Amino acid sequence: MALAYEFDCNISMEDMLEVLNKKGPWKWAVHDSHWYGDYLNCRPDEDVRVRIHHPAEFFYGITHDPKSHYTALFTIESKAATTRDAVDHVFRELLVHLQAWNLREIAYYD
Repeated sequence: MALAYEFDCNISMEDMLEVLNKKGPWKWAVHDSHWYGDYLNCRPDEDVRVRIHHPAEFFYGITHDPKSHYTALFTIESKAATTRDAVDHVFRELLVHLQAWNLREIAYYD
């Protein structure tokens, strides 16, 4: 299963990393990609991957303020021990700690 969101947040990815790891329960790390630039990556379960991208680093056609606009991708394998709802619930709780707003589901873009 694949799912994507977009949201706005006024803090940098570096600060996001600190908040996300402090508030838990998942462990986040910075990864880099030729295509996506730096992004935050998390594997809450071996069959689940959550990524946060800053589209301004790789796509300039966004309609929101590029400084505050982020996207998130969830990949949940069918054999995963957790459900989409469980992953979504934790992610939404973490977004509260990031003081994010304008969360909405978008087309998966990986």
